[in-house]
Amino acid sequence: MSARRGSRSWFSRLPTRWTFLLQLFATFIGTLVVVGAGLYAMQAHDSRAIMIADGADRHQVRSEQIEAAFASTPEGDDPWVRVRESLARMTAPPEVRRVRLITDLGTAVGSNPAQDEPVRDRGPVVAGVLRDGTPAFESRSSNGFEMFDYLSQVELGGVAFVLEVEVAPDVLSRQLAALRLASARALALTAVLSPPLLYFLGGRSLAGRFNAAQDRATLDSLTRLRNHRAFQEALRAGVARARRFGEPLALVLVDVDDFKFVNDNRGHQKGDEVLVSLAAALRTGREQDLAFRIGGDEFAVILPRTGRREALGAIERMRHAAVQRMGRTTISVGVAELGPTDADAHALREQADLALYEAKRRGRNQVVAYDQIADSAPARTSAATIAAVRQLLTTRRMGAAFQAIWNLDTHKIIGFEGLARPAAEYGLDGPQDAFSGAARLGRVDELDALCRAAVLARVADFPAEALLFLNIAPEVFDHGGGVGERLRREVEAAGLPPARVVIELTEHASERMDLVIDQLQELRDLGFHLALDDVGAGDTGLGLLGRVRPAFVKVDRSVVCSAGEGGSGRAVLAAIVAYAAESGAMVIAEGIETEALLQVVRSSGTGGRPVRIVGGQGYLLGRPAVASWPVAELTPWPLPDVQPLPDAQPTRA
Repeated sequence: MSARRGSRSWFSRLPTRWTFLLQLFATFIGTLVVVGAGLYAMQAHDSRAIMIADGADRHQVRSEQIEAAFASTPEGDDPWVRVRESLARMTAPPEVRRVRLITDLGTAVGSNPAQDEPVRDRGPVVAGVLRDGTPAFESRSSNGFEMFDYLSQVELGGVAFVLEVEVAPDVLSRQLAALRLASARALALTAVLSPPLLYFLGGRSLAGRFNAAQDRATLDSLTRLRNHRAFQEALRAGVARARRFGEPLALVLVDVDDFKFVNDNRGHQKGDEVLVSLAAALRTGREQDLAFRIGGDEFAVILPRTGRREALGAIERMRHAAVQRMGRTTISVGVAELGPTDADAHALREQADLALYEAKRRGRNQVVAYDQIADSAPARTSAATIAAVRQLLTTRRMGAAFQAIWNLDTHKIIGFEGLARPAAEYGLDGPQDAFSGAARLGRVDELDALCRAAVLARVADFPAEALLFLNIAPEVFDHGGGVGERLRREVEAAGLPPARVVIELTEHASERMDLVIDQLQELRDLGFHLALDDVGAGDTGLGLLGRVRPAFVKVDRSVVCSAGEGGSGRAVLAAIVAYAAESGAMVIAEGIETEALLQVVRSSGTGGRPVRIVGGQGYLLGRPAVASWPVAELTPWPLPDVQPLPDAQPTRA
């Protein structure tokens, strides 16, 4: 009892300030130990997942490098030489034990032919990756350590492989041990430092180390923006908060226009500079806005407590900053606002994605909000559609039909438009559905080549007096020069000279024309004719007429229908025709499906002046059909008795 009384007496004799400080320090140290131990446990628990996710990100880059090496092989060279070289480079890091490509037949392709061998223990997981198209991750024990395999699908030349990267057994264990040891040392050092120093520096330092580990897993190394993983988490959290508090939320998706062209023609270093410049521009938004890099040239911005109108204003400011930094390179933007019936982040992402797709379709360098296209937005490209397109590009079963284009004055055929049709077995809803899936896969050029081949395979006895109208996707020109020569070889191999082929370019290729205008001149020099298709469907047709100088102008059906209603629609039609007449182009009206529409085409005018349209195409004049030559056998629907216009001019054919 006396000892305890003496102890209390000693403590009570200390100055009140020291008593308070000792109690404060003791409480602080105890709290620090508890908090530090909790942080240590959290770090040990999360470190494994963070490192696995980081490894998966690196593996995705490896898959893209393999595909890029195969696709960039010069013509005439063996692409597998480059593929094996890429595999060899991937095995250079000490933590990588083996890298190989595995086929669905169980054959492995290594960094050199000597490493090619049958695979006996990967059948189920390889089949699963090839079937689902999603990456896989395997963990197994080896000599008391945990080792990992990362597997993902890679498509080379239309054939699917599985890329397997095996990490050395003790790598993750050593990383975790080092991280835990470093954390334990930091905690011990912090505990023995003076309490004031611990308060101001120690706790913050430990938290900073943990945050740095999280940043390494969620930051894009090039742009220093948050990556796709962080974007998904932030979008889910943002939608949940907006729902809980009844706040608006906007999502902006940004894509660099013709980024592959920048990389291929100006170098990858310039491509990296463009991405860094765009990232800097996206950071110029408000403090509350969150910017992410979610793909190679894809970015996203989450705008909390922001409606569509405010989002459009914010993104315009960011676009202005991007133009100043990126030079001639432009961006396309899709914007979506969280609606009252949108239940989750997935719906918001899909809407922004559709708006971005529409911005690309309209010719790039556009900002499109989802509510502007909600009534006419195409259905989401499903996984089944993408799988069907993959199968189509592998098995290549594509049909073709031909639709006649008539001279409405002479009632004679000018030519035929070749229309490719995927085989019914793929379940695709026509060519547009196929091209939508190909766009998501980045394989529009490949699909377009398949469509051309299907059309050209059926023109061996094409009528000598007819022109072949051949559609070309704008993406064909993304690979730089040489397009004209490639097309010349294709049509001549089919038995047609270039002078009898009309290359149709869609109006939606307006911004891409900046990159391919020289290639259009090359097409003319080789003897091809040019046609501008779907004119009037967008806002850029008249401007394109002066730049492309086509021999044929095909007026979109929507313009013809609008002209039939009179008013501004008729004025738009007259403006297109008048502009085309100045350049000497022949005007062809599309979508003539009724006699009333034909009457509009033949007799519409504005201000008392007739609209001069010479050509016509549509179901009334002849449905698309498998070629049945000669031309005499392809007779149109009987034409109404419309008198020729008094100022009829000789037909250009």
